[in-house]
Amino acid sequence: FQQFYEDTIGTDIRLQCVGGKKGKAAVVNWHQNRKEQGAYFTDEILCAWLVDRTLGRRFNAWKERLRDVLQQHARKSAGRLPALRQLLDEVLQLRVMDPTCGGGIFLRTAFEFLSHQGEGVCELLRAHLPEKEYLKLTSKQPYRLFRADTERGEWEWYILLNMLYGVDLDVKAINVASNLLTLSALSYKRHGICFPSFINTNLK
Repeated sequence: FQQFYEDTIGTDIRLQCVGGKKGKAAVVNWHQNRKEQGAYFTDEILCAWLVDRTLGRRFNAWKERLRDVLQQHARKSAGRLPALRQLLDEVLQLRVMDPTCGGGIFLRTAFEFLSHQGEGVCELLRAHLPEKEYLKLTSKQPYRLFRADTERGEWEWYILLNMLYGVDLDVKAINVASNLLTLSALSYKRHGICFPSFINTNLK
């Protein structure tokens, strides 16, 4: 999809009229379209660097705060669960928005980063909490996302549906981005669940 978007950034569908005859719709090279919309392909390596410098730094700082709270309450459990829920709410309410998302490569890279973090948070909680307290903390949604026995893909679906947003002037780009996010969900699709439409919800 990214290659398709890159190859067609400078094209457009326009009416062509020759010799006063009735116009016909045709796909034409329209380089002004690329210039007017500022439509340029973003390299995957650059996206990975950007995600690491922005989302990565913020998430790692949050994880350090989580570790500090777990260590501070290691000897006494009074007030530990409310403090942990407040921290977990912070990450669950995290939103990534690309105001010029194009074909969605930055959002896809952000998804790949976040999808690898859920298991680490789960392991951190299990390592520092008694089993009974850990089960109590993760007994209800949305905190069950950080439970060891949560069904595979729950965390990834939560990311796709609640954490990633994009905007672009090019309708074609939004369609490409939607397809890219849909493919990201393919590995985690459960039987009987329809694919969501990201257009006009997460992508506009």
